[in-house]
Amino acid sequence: DIVNRGKYDTISDAIREAINDFIKKNEENPVSDVDVKLPGKIYSILEEEVKSGNAVSVEDLIRFILREYAKSKTKN
Repeated sequence: DIVNRGKYDTISDAIREAINDFIKKNEENPVSDVDVKLPGKIYSILEEEVKSGNAVSVEDLIRFILREYAKSKTKN
């Protein structure tokens, strides 16, 4: 029926376009740099997490927190 309507020459063309559309809609966005301003108290808490061995660095911990936050928002 899709081919008969004339938009696609073959079923394979229709499937190929559907797959390309799916990939475009679901591919991960490129990484972006973000500047984060934190209150001193929050930064101190993050430093304590690093000192206690829960993270490699404050920057790494911030990246982890932002990544998890973004994941939770995209699932809703």
